[in-house]
Order: sequence, then structure tokens, then C-alpha cells
Amino acid sequence: MDDKGGLAATLNNIGLAYQYLNDYLNSIEYFSKALKMNEQTGNTYFMVLNHGGLASVYTLQEKYVQSLEHSFKGLKLSEKLGDKSGMGYLSATIGGVYAMMAKKEDKSALNALFNGDKNKALEKAKEYFESIIVLDKEIGDLYSACQDYLSLTDIQTMLNDHAGALDSYKNYSNLKDSVFNIEKDRKLTQTAMEYEFGKKEAAAKAEQHKKDIKQRNLRNTIAGGLISALFFLAVVFRQRNKISKEKQKSDELLLNILPAKVEEELKKTGSSKAKQFNNVSVIFTDFVNFTGISEQLNPQELVSEIHENFMAFDTIIEKHGLEKIKTIGDAYLAVCGLPHEHPDHAQRVVKAALDIRNYIAERKGKFQIRIGVNSGSVVAGIVGIKKYAYDIWGDTVNTAHRLESSGEPDKINISHSIYELIKDDFRFEYRSKIKVKGKGEIDMYFVEG
Repeated sequence: MDDKGGLAATLNNIGLAYQYLNDYLNSIEYFSKALKMNEQTGNTYFMVLNHGGLASVYTLQEKYVQSLEHSFKGLKLSEKLGDKSGMGYLSATIGGVYAMMAKKEDKSALNALFNGDKNKALEKAKEYFESIIVLDKEIGDLYSACQDYLSLTDIQTMLNDHAGALDSYKNYSNLKDSVFNIEKDRKLTQTAMEYEFGKKEAAAKAEQHKKDIKQRNLRNTIAGGLISALFFLAVVFRQRNKISKEKQKSDELLLNILPAKVEEELKKTGSSKAKQFNNVSVIFTDFVNFTGISEQLNPQELVSEIHENFMAFDTIIEKHGLEKIKTIGDAYLAVCGLPHEHPDHAQRVVKAALDIRNYIAERKGKFQIRIGVNSGSVVAGIVGIKKYAYDIWGDTVNTAHRLESSGEPDKINISHSIYELIKDDFRFEYRSKIKVKGKGEIDMYFVEG
């Protein structure tokens, strides 16, 4: 498919596989191929990963000068991107390499960089780890800060700075308890979110992943008994990557069920207050004769049909800047105007409704659809303790539901309140006043286009 980005990522993964097999020549070859391709496409982020991989392999070969060359190149690119996490793990790699060449008393590297003075190398390593700890705390990465304090303890011990080593170890010990509690809370939150989305298989894979990591760490520990200097790189580089990936996974899971602004508030404060939004538009869709059609399909066909339609709806509402709230069986609820205000919320929702209607008509699948749209005020917030759910309430939502049920197949039924906001932007068919349960008679319109 001439997908250079995908090809470069695959080359990098092959290089990583060869690294785990201790086939360093092939590992370097594939990391280098990936780097060259990413340089051609200008993919700076993945160039950082390629340099990090090459630095790791050269360190395993005890080729410290080459390792530092790639570490510094990767660090410079991370600084250009403003990627503090990348800056952290590459700086840790550099500090670890300085410490290793001193501990191994590698004359070639020490002569090339420090005129043979291993204490200068250790001082440089100490300088890097002290700066990394500041960065770790700045970005809230207590996991890495904990490991970096432990590395700093070893470096200060080699420098005979026993008082400093004791202070660093105390900081490590204090942080370790905090990290344990944070990790426990993170795992509980992640498990709840995965359960919410029916990701039992993902949980099983995560468990297997942890076992794989334990096995790999065991192997690394055995290797570390033979080459103790690898402690610095193995702990700092791999642990930091693992934590970064797990944190990214947790953030992505939260963003799947919460608006970005609410997700950020929840992470910072541990809660999110319910709020009222006065200028929003709500869209409610439902499939026509869903019960009757579902009885004609086997479970796999039914779920596949709903899934394909809802995936298309997700793409459409994202395109128009709406927030998906939830699905209820075959119903789909979304809103525009929260948590960020949009002056054109009514226009956005109607455009999304037209796209959904057109998608259903062009797809010619098993379902027809009714769509109700309304504007007004809603209250929004998080409900539940064990399973996060962001929801909206109010007469505006109830009326949108009533408009949907009072509509017709493949029609967009709207209220007078939203009509007043968009009457100059679309074509309509006035339906007259129609009686609605709990609302009396209200003016309704079909949006023609």
C-alpha cells in the first residue's frame, strides 16, 4: 500500500525482536532502516524511538560512544517536539551510559570523553539523573522518579558520597509507597473502564503481558548478574517505556467514555462537578422496527449490523464537533455545545443528522432510521462509582426523544426551538402541531436539506 509510516514501524519492531534475541547486528540493521525511512518522511516522533533503540543495542554491546551519539540525537529531537517524556528516558539513558562506562572502567570510552577520569563520568551521570528527577516531578511521572532516585543512589555510592546516597535512597523509599498507591488506583480505574466496554479479552491479554514482562525481567536479572552495569539502562529505559504506554492506554480508555475537558478535570481532582449548559442541541436516533428485524437475524449478524452503523455515526459526529453521550440498545444519543460552547451548535447537529440520514439511505442496509433534534438547556455530569458514565438530563433531552418517536422513517424531525436557530440555513417541511406525551401539542418540522 506504499504505507511508509507503517513500514517504518514494522522495521522498528523487527529490530526490537532481534534485540530481545540478542542478535545485535540484525537489530542495528533494522533500527537503522526504520530511522532512514522516518527521516525521509519527516516523522520526528518515531525517529526518537529509532535513536533510542539503537542507543539501547549499542549499550548492550558496550559500545558507549555510539550509544551516546544516538541518545543525544534522540534527545535533541525530543526537545524540538517538546516531548518531556522522551527527553526524560533519553536523558536517563545518557546518565546510565556514563555510569556504566565508569563502573566497567572502559578505558576507550573514558579516554575519548573524559581523558580517562572515571569520576568525571560519574559526576556527569549524577548531573543527568538529578536533572531527570526534576523533570519527572514536573510531569508527574513518579514511577520514573522513583527508579531514577535508585540509580542516583548507586552513582553517589561509587563517588563515595555516602551522605548523598543515603538521602537519595530515602527519597526512593518515600516515593515507592506513593507509586504503589497510584499504581493500585490506576489498575482499579483501568479495570473498571475495561469492564464497562466489555473488554474481558483485553484484561486477559494485559495479564499475559504482565507475565511476559516478569519473564523478561527475570532473564534481564540473570544477565545483570553477569553484567551488572546493564542495571541502569534496563531499569530506566524499559520501565519508562512500559509506564508511558500504560499511561497512554489509560488516557485513551478515559477519552473513549468522557469528553477531553471532563477527563482532564477527573485526572486532576479525582471528580467532576455536574454543570448546566444553556445553549446546546441534542440528537437522538433510533432504528425503525428494530425488534422485528432483530428476530430475523442471528446474534452475530445483529451485532455486526449495529456496530457498523454506530461506527459510521461516531465518525460523523466527530467530524461535526459533537460529543457522543451513549447508546441505549439501538438508540444513539449525542450533543453539541458542551463541555465547550459552540455558537453554531444547532447547525452542527442538523448537519450531522443529515449525514447520518444520507449514510443510512446510501448504505441500503437492514435498518431505516428516525432522527429527533432539539435545542435548549441540559445538565451534564458523571454518574456511577465503579463504572464511569458521562450523561445529560433535562427536558431538552426528553423532547429530542419524543421528536424521534413522533417522526417518520428516514426523516429528521425537529422542534420549533431549534427551527428558530436554523431557519435561514436549511429547507423545511412544516408538519403542524403534533401531540406529544407529557408535552401537549408542539410545532414540528422535517428538515429537507
